[in-house]
Amino acid sequence: MAKILLVNPNSRSSGANWTVLPPLGLLYVGTTLSLSNHTVKVLDVDIADLSIDAVLSKTLEFEPNVIGLSLNCGQLGGGYQLIRAMKESLPNVPIVVGGPHPSAMKADIFVECPQVDVVVVGEGEQTMLELVEAMAAGAKLESVKGIVYKEDGSAVSNPSRPYIQNLDELPQPNYDLLDGPAVYPGAYPIGAHPQIHVMAGRGCPFQCTFCNDSVWGTQVRFRSPESIVDEIEAISTRFKAREVVKRQRIWDRLGLDDRTIVLFVASPYPPTTEAVEYIIDHLAPKLPDCLFAVVGGVKDSYLGESGKTDDDLPANVTLYGFVSADERNSLYAAADIAINPVFRGSGTNIKMLDFFAAGLPVVSTPVGARGIEIEPGVHALIAEKENLPEQIKTLSQNQQLRSRLGSAARKLVEEKYDWKIISQEMLSFINKAREKKKLKR
Repeated sequence: MAKILLVNPNSRSSGANWTVLPPLGLLYVGTTLSLSNHTVKVLDVDIADLSIDAVLSKTLEFEPNVIGLSLNCGQLGGGYQLIRAMKESLPNVPIVVGGPHPSAMKADIFVECPQVDVVVVGEGEQTMLELVEAMAAGAKLESVKGIVYKEDGSAVSNPSRPYIQNLDELPQPNYDLLDGPAVYPGAYPIGAHPQIHVMAGRGCPFQCTFCNDSVWGTQVRFRSPESIVDEIEAISTRFKAREVVKRQRIWDRLGLDDRTIVLFVASPYPPTTEAVEYIIDHLAPKLPDCLFAVVGGVKDSYLGESGKTDDDLPANVTLYGFVSADERNSLYAAADIAINPVFRGSGTNIKMLDFFAAGLPVVSTPVGARGIEIEPGVHALIAEKENLPEQIKTLSQNQQLRSRLGSAARKLVEEKYDWKIISQEMLSFINKAREKKKLKR
């Protein structure tokens, strides 16, 4: 059996990180190969921002028989540079490319990057499996449909592979081939983490001039509802996903629109009542492009003390009051940013951990972040009262910063504040106390 390294190359040479979700195409190919008893490793160079030397080190350690890369147009610079370095280090290991750009360019890939040995055109699962097994057996490649390869210095184009008609035959992607979905920032504007996308169909009947149908084709094919639900249930069970989110539906139900949604959650308590007053009197007027959603019993305390009604509030502020668990989860999923503008109080502010667990980027005062081991600028933006509006504005305009903060905050909760970890630490503390008591006796 063969060892195959599948690589998602670095896209940062194009000026941005294109990878925000797990590379589903590589996972489908890798899962198909691993189910046929091949050893597979998926290396996401883009999400880890690995240098070429780091990739080569991992590649040499893995000792692959075949290297495969998926390439879109934004990855060509980093991808071709990596391919050249790999071929120099491992001249006898065949390099295969697939994905949108190779499927469109076919034999021209060999002109763009002569170090490439084989191009996979279109859907790659069955093609890659047959290709790898032919290479492992030392067989000729002329029987493998859906590839273009080099033979005696010339490009050979094999017959096209028919599109997969029954998508239910594909296996569910195996996320164990990756480091896990938690490292991916997710696609804006959804704020909950981890984010995992599900392939429900392939193909598009339209012929937009700016698009290319070389991978999935123009014939629309769908998975069965049962197959999709099975995968969603598996993801939900394993990764604790709580919702399948369609953001527009949430907006409509909650009376929101596509402006930046800023969430504050609080119980009735003098410091949080003051925080709502600050939101209404200072933040809302200065940030008209933001919608402030205030959730919890603090609504009643604020309206009671101020003598105001909902009709007196700024147009970009909604006080939701107490909400159901489903409504609360929907608001967390709809929010772009969470804030904690409290200026006095004592004790750990547990709501910060709720925000972090939802993968929400947070702007807080130092008092609001008290009691939690936060590294400012890494897990959250921490600012004094006079700087809060500017920090919220900065975050609302920077998608990458939101994604980075949300991911780091979620990771912090998972590593330090998960109930399982807390209980283990408590058990260790109790056992040490018992041992100390025994020694005193």
